[in-house]
Amino acid sequence: MKRNDVVTLDRLSVGDRFYKVGDNSKTMLQVMDTEKQVRTVKQKHFACPVSFLGTNSETNKTVPMMGNIQVVFLRNIDE
Repeated sequence: MKRNDVVTLDRLSVGDRFYKVGDNSKTMLQVMDTEKQVRTVKQKHFACPVSFLGTNSETNKTVPMMGNIQVVFLRNIDE
């Protein structure tokens, strides 16, 4: 996947950074590991604003998201 490709959230992997299509503030989010999140069967995708990663607020700011949301891919933290 290339930078600035518009895709749906369910096509991203853990560690991918993105922002939502239509978000004028372009808040950068990162896909979080679903195994580390408290979830129900319906909650399969989680994201956290990059500005809160590694802080005490990370668990509070990580939220479930629908997989069909259109997002703009930015990069993977491992690349």
